[in-house]
Formats: sequence, structure tokens, C-alpha cells
Amino acid sequence: MSTNSYPLLFSSTILTTVEASAYEVPVTPPTLTLQDLTLKLTNVTAATATASVWGIPAGSTSSITTATAIDVSIPAKDFILIPVERLSAGASITALASSTDAITIQAVTGKLHTI
Repeated sequence: MSTNSYPLLFSSTILTTVEASAYEVPVTPPTLTLQDLTLKLTNVTAATATASVWGIPAGSTSSITTATAIDVSIPAKDFILIPVERLSAGASITALASSTDAITIQAVTGKLHTI
């Protein structure tokens, strides 16, 4: 039987200029997937800033092939929504910003699904 759950995946987090994990898909059960994820990147400053986001499969690293958004420009006091492809158990979402304390990241949709 298939089940879905709609937990708060992660609270709003401020990005730094160093790539860091924002969320990791639990590894139990191993058939778990994260689906229908949309991230909200908000620029809280008075100047344009950029951000990059990666959806990294378990055991992999950030690269151009795992990129969800690279150097996306976010106007001052504005936000953008980023859809993320399905991620399997153990995958992670990492991100960084062009300026420390400029961009926040949060999950606005997404569900954990298992078969």
C-alpha cells in the first residue's frame, strides 16, 4: 500500500556563501522519495543577490548535473520559486548565496512518498 505524508520538511534557513545542506531525505524506509518539492528563495536585503541550489542523489556530490538552479538572480526584497525533481532516500538539497545573510530558503510544498 502506498502512503504519503506532508511534514514540514525544514524551517526557513538563511544561506551563506558556503554550500551547505538544507535538507536530507530520510533513508528509512529505503523506498522513500521526496516529490512535488517547491523551494522559496527570498532576498531579505535591499540589493539584488544570487543563489544556487543542488538536488544531490545519495552518494553523489554537487555538480552541473545535479544543479537545480545556478546563480539565479533574486531582486531586492523579492522571492522566486524553484521546483525540484523527485529525490530518493538519502538524497540532499544543498544551497549557497552570493552574500551571507541575504537569501533564505524554505520548502513551500513537498511530500514524502513510499511504496
